[in-house]
Amino acid sequence: MKKNPFLLTIAIWLGLMVVFVLLHFFYLLVHFTGANRILITDPLLLLLLWGLNHFFLKFKINFNFQLKFRQMCRINSLPLILAFLFSVAIISQRTYTAAHFVDSACLALAAAVFEEFFFRGILLNNFLAKSTNTYRSYLAAVFLSSFLFGLTHLVNLAAQSWSATLLQMANAFVLGIMLAALYLRTGKLGWPIFYHFILDFTGILFNGIITKTPTVQSLKESLLVLLLYLLTGIFLLRKKLFTSWQR
Repeated sequence: MKKNPFLLTIAIWLGLMVVFVLLHFFYLLVHFTGANRILITDPLLLLLLWGLNHFFLKFKINFNFQLKFRQMCRINSLPLILAFLFSVAIISQRTYTAAHFVDSACLALAAAVFEEFFFRGILLNNFLAKSTNTYRSYLAAVFLSSFLFGLTHLVNLAAQSWSATLLQMANAFVLGIMLAALYLRTGKLGWPIFYHFILDFTGILFNGIITKTPTVQSLKESLLVLLLYLLTGIFLLRKKLFTSWQR
């Protein structure tokens, strides 16, 4: 393995975090508050990342969903079931207005596209590009990119409690493992974007952008979901299938 194989990846992540913090202070200076800042921040950061990839990194990132039906069912079975359940919850609950529905969808879409492009499209690919072509290095790339995905959510501490933030970070870390597995197994970024969108859309629609301090009951439910994500990710990343998702 090359010396400091992950240095550039960490530098990219730190650079984007610096831009994010600068934007946050700019919003404070101009007194721009509210969740709709995401609709400016995430597209702007996505544009910066697109330029970085287009001119320097040059990763080929496939956004489509094209898979054979059997392959789609085999790889995406649990995520599709969960997405269906989330969708049923959205349809069955009519306690929201049309404006809130559209606003939640826009916020979720902006977050899903940016975060998947950054963490799976850029960071995961860059980790893999600088790793040896071994199963162990691939797992390291998945776990490190997912760890950075979870760590990034520490910025939410400014608006919510420590317990809520730590739970959100743990959720993002484990979810990141499953989303990375979906991306590696399908080769299509569209699938993790789709599932990420459904998950964020449901959460924002029902609970808002800020995570509530967990109760004992909600903590148990969250841990169960985390376990499902982790088991799904591990199953999809099992060594037996390593050669089928080599890039």
